[in-house]
Amino acid sequence: MRATSPSVRGLFETLPEVGEDDLVVLDPPAGARNARELRSFVGAVTAKGAGVLASDLGDGFYAGWPGMVRIAESPDDEPVWVNTVLQRARAAAARREW
Repeated sequence: MRATSPSVRGLFETLPEVGEDDLVVLDPPAGARNARELRSFVGAVTAKGAGVLASDLGDGFYAGWPGMVRIAESPDDEPVWVNTVLQRARAAAARREW
């Protein structure tokens, strides 16, 4: 995973720089939610082998998206959504803890 400083840019401006094993954090402002654009971006990032960590936007925004899963370790945790790349990494890390 490359270490780069966080930046705030348009989704598709960052896509050429995303590589395998990178982590993309999505935290779009509530008023700027374009589901079609976000879904396309998440699919493209996942296809490149990068992980996606997305803040919970409420109303089940990411529910039903292929490969996106809501995670909250305990009832007090703020839920987040992750893609299949992070799900696999999380499962692999849990197996190594044993």
